[in-house]
Amino acid sequence: MISRRGSNAYKLKSRSKHEGIASLDKARHYHLVHRTGSIELMCPKGGNKRLARVDLSYLLAFPNLSEPIAQAIKEICRSKDFAYASCSRLGRELKSGFFMFLEKESLNNIKLEQLTTSHIEGFKTWLDQADRTRVAIYELNTREHHMSHLRKVVAYLKQSEKWAPQLASDLHIRPGMW
Repeated sequence: MISRRGSNAYKLKSRSKHEGIASLDKARHYHLVHRTGSIELMCPKGGNKRLARVDLSYLLAFPNLSEPIAQAIKEICRSKDFAYASCSRLGRELKSGFFMFLEKESLNNIKLEQLTTSHIEGFKTWLDQADRTRVAIYELNTREHHMSHLRKVVAYLKQSEKWAPQLASDLHIRPGMW
């Protein structure tokens, strides 16, 4: 049957060709932009045509962790096809959680191979801290979010061919911390 426009209404489009283009577009959407004094993750926002910036510049304060963590955030967002809001949340949770802990502990020059389970347990203790009235500073939900985002990054680094050999053998985030 031929439609009024002259094309065959029963003709099927090749899925393999379309999927190849879609995966190429997906790879283009998620990329890191390194500029003087900033690192940004470009990811889709509001449809497939627009890109938005997720600011990862806080990683520059940690020169030995900036490249592996930025790469991990990019690959997590790309593999799960996260939109801008999810990528931005992942970056913010890491900034206000684990990297704030490292900065407070003066561990800005820590290397990937020096990162161990004791640092993770120290981060948990830091999240559990209470104020003068013995009320937890962070609510349980907030603590779980901070730890789950760090868990995603560590899981990626352990699976990565490039970064896994550099990780400490005892780096582990135990499940069910609270």
